[in-house]
Amino acid sequence: MIRPMQRPAIGFALCLVFTLAFSLPALGQGPGRVAPITQMAPQQPTFGSAVATVTVIAADEHGANLGEQALVKLTSDMNGTDLWGTTQDRSQIMFDDVAPNDYQVEVSAAGYETATQEVNVVFANQNYDVLVRLKRDPSSAVVIPLPGQVLRGKARKMAQKAIAALTAGKLNEAQKDLNKAYKASPGNADVNYLFGVLYSRKNDTSEAESYLKRAVSINTHHVRALAMLGELQLRQKNYKQAIASLQQAVSSDSGFWIAHWLLATAYLNSGAFQDAVQQAQLAIQTGKGAGTPAELILGEALANLGKNEQAIQAFQAFLQQDPHSPSAQGVRNVIAQLKGAENPKYKTVSASRETAAPASVLPAAILTSSPDAGLSIPTWHPAGVDEEKLTLAAGAVCPAQRVIQGAGRSAERLVDDVSRFEATELMTDEELNVLGQPEQRTTLKFDYMATISKGEGGGLAVDEDRVSFSDRSSFPDHIVTRGLAALALVFDPVLRVNYDMTCEGLGAWKGKATWLVYFRQRPDRPDTFMRYAFTNADYAVALKGRAWILADNYQIVHLEADLLNPLRQIQLLRQHQSVDYAPVAFKSKKTVLWLPKSADLYFNFRRRLYYRHESFEKYKLFSVGASEKISQPKIPDVAEKNLPPKHRAVER
Repeated sequence: MIRPMQRPAIGFALCLVFTLAFSLPALGQGPGRVAPITQMAPQQPTFGSAVATVTVIAADEHGANLGEQALVKLTSDMNGTDLWGTTQDRSQIMFDDVAPNDYQVEVSAAGYETATQEVNVVFANQNYDVLVRLKRDPSSAVVIPLPGQVLRGKARKMAQKAIAALTAGKLNEAQKDLNKAYKASPGNADVNYLFGVLYSRKNDTSEAESYLKRAVSINTHHVRALAMLGELQLRQKNYKQAIASLQQAVSSDSGFWIAHWLLATAYLNSGAFQDAVQQAQLAIQTGKGAGTPAELILGEALANLGKNEQAIQAFQAFLQQDPHSPSAQGVRNVIAQLKGAENPKYKTVSASRETAAPASVLPAAILTSSPDAGLSIPTWHPAGVDEEKLTLAAGAVCPAQRVIQGAGRSAERLVDDVSRFEATELMTDEELNVLGQPEQRTTLKFDYMATISKGEGGGLAVDEDRVSFSDRSSFPDHIVTRGLAALALVFDPVLRVNYDMTCEGLGAWKGKATWLVYFRQRPDRPDTFMRYAFTNADYAVALKGRAWILADNYQIVHLEADLLNPLRQIQLLRQHQSVDYAPVAFKSKKTVLWLPKSADLYFNFRRRLYYRHESFEKYKLFSVGASEKISQPKIPDVAEKNLPPKHRAVER
């Protein structure tokens, strides 16, 4: 196991270690052939020499080469061909060994509508050029802020301070800052929404509703204000107005699952059971693992429609996803009632009381836990994975199982091929103010080593260690980060079972076509991947995140993750991780491994804001007693003498 660094105790905190249970910076082997990738269909035919070449050129609607890399599919129902690849130079891709037949070409790119075109390959030994023009997806266009809605100067500064105070639960301080922001910019929808959050937390429903209505009158598409307004109206049992507010919310942002959940609840309580079913299903679909509670609303609505078998399936899905929920026993009682019911109709009121469904327990904590979510006000941290605005290819269907399994195989290959890495690690640590400006900065340099092996039970055994290049042996504020760059190991099959994973669609990362996969800790599985470890206690951290996976070889190139929920018992209110991966070539082994290039961590811990950046270079690969040195780190003589033997490079 990872050995904690030794240092003197400081206050009651003693020694804090931020660590991952699996902490090797990694992912799998590099690509072989760039494109295309052949996805094996049943009995893929072998055509010998009687074949042709199909060259696909992706262009915009004016015929110019597409700026983004595109994903291209060449398929045929006639002979089972199923070829995938990505465009390269001059926005082209060439498919060899194409037998004469009728084919369909499908081209997708982030920010464009997917286009299809037919190509008839008649003669062998010829090249067929296919130009496919893509239209811009109007729904992915950059949203232009409404006039007067971009806060500047003092108003922005005070709003940022108010958000920090709301996050920390300092309501009186937040109110003082918001009063100043409102005085400077009374017509800003975000400021009025923040007042709604403030008064909602103060349980002043009347004032909260007043400010939320003003926010909506200024910006009729302010989704967070509309959703919170609808929630307050639900609590007042004003279902007609709640439905109107929440319909406007889902119309403005169809991907905001909480608004679908609340709207389903409003429909259920107003007797519109079929509408409740539809909205509950949308909440489950768009929630990507978070919408499990909507299964309760779905079950109640189906039961009221007399569809008891389907209702039982919805309730059982809830129990499977969250068996330890406080509502679990009530749900089991309802299932037993439905199985033995003579009357096919079901009483909504008794169901809500029995299951503690969202009809009586609404998600106020979710709506107000991150007061800065979805706002145009800049903050000290990047947007979270649930607030990030994604640009996807319209109409591209993600082969989810293929993508997730492909990313997992990369991690498996790494474990099979590698026993140890060494690298030079550069670290910058900053303590920030609420505006995101650094107040203190520390830079460190380490000789970094990580080892990975398979345990007897099939699990992963990982160790990580550092030796400082300087005389400073401790991390800033005695907070040690370990395994930050290992985030991609959530895709290893050993760990993947602990997460719900959803392929969101085809996007792009730095011009490369990538599949976007969202992951979220399952409530019925242990959260063993990450922990905050003190000298006297450990606290597990549940995560949600998103991976950008190359469309042509399923390598992870970028990954982000947030806390699933704040850990208020240790005053960890926010944490955002971001990791970039890049290929590293090891010449003597003729191997390319995808390893972390850089990692960033933002966290709000004990009422202090931190940013930590790590970068890795000069990798050395060790396997079965041998190693290859990419380039020797320039270690000072004094540091070299103090290195234990296991940290010295083994030359071949």
